[in-house]
Amino acid sequence: MTLILLLLAIQVTFSAFDAVRNFRVNRARWEYQIASVPDESWSETMKVAGDNGWDLVFARRAVGKDDTAAYEMIFRRPTPAE
Repeated sequence: MTLILLLLAIQVTFSAFDAVRNFRVNRARWEYQIASVPDESWSETMKVAGDNGWDLVFARRAVGKDDTAAYEMIFRRPTPAE
């Protein structure tokens, strides 16, 4: 009886290792876009980006040497499935 349980435990263990080895993680692949957008067109740019499937990942307001303000933004969206 003990031998049968031991063999069964070994079989289950090897089956589990085999399942883990053959398991593939489907990770999303992303494409990124960097944009610098003046204050006046921020709202329209955000609408267009969202309509095209882009997600905003990072944004900061920056002031250039000529004192013009703009938003520097990084967008991402999933790449099409291959």
